[in-house]
Amino acid sequence: MLKYKKIVLGFIIAAFLILPIIGLAPQNILAAGVTIDNPTKHPDLESFIQSIAKWLFNIALVLAPILFVIAGFYYITAQGDPAKIKKAGDLIIWTAIGLILIMLTNGIIALLKDIVE
Repeated sequence: MLKYKKIVLGFIIAAFLILPIIGLAPQNILAAGVTIDNPTKHPDLESFIQSIAKWLFNIALVLAPILFVIAGFYYITAQGDPAKIKKAGDLIIWTAIGLILIMLTNGIIALLKDIVE
C-alpha cells in the first residue's frame, strides 16, 4: 500500500511541476505566430471518434471468434470442474457483451452527438 502512495504522490508532484510550463506554453506559441497543424488528418472530432470506433470494430471482429473458440476449449477441457466451467461461461458472456457494445458504437456516437448539440 505504501508503494502506491509513493507513486500517487510522485504523479501529484510531477503534475504541479509541469502545469506551469503547460500553462505558459500556449501564450508563447501564439506570441511567436507559430501554428500547429492537425496531426490526425480528421477535420473534426466526430470523424476522429468514428475512425477510432471503426478501428475497434475491426479488431473486435477478429478477436471475438478467437475468444469464443478459447472459451469452448476451456469448456471442453473442464472435465466437470465447476470453476473451469464458470470461467468458460464468463468468457463467453463477456465476449458477447463486448461484441454487442462494439456493434452499437455508431448508435452510441449518434446519441452522444445529439446530446451534445
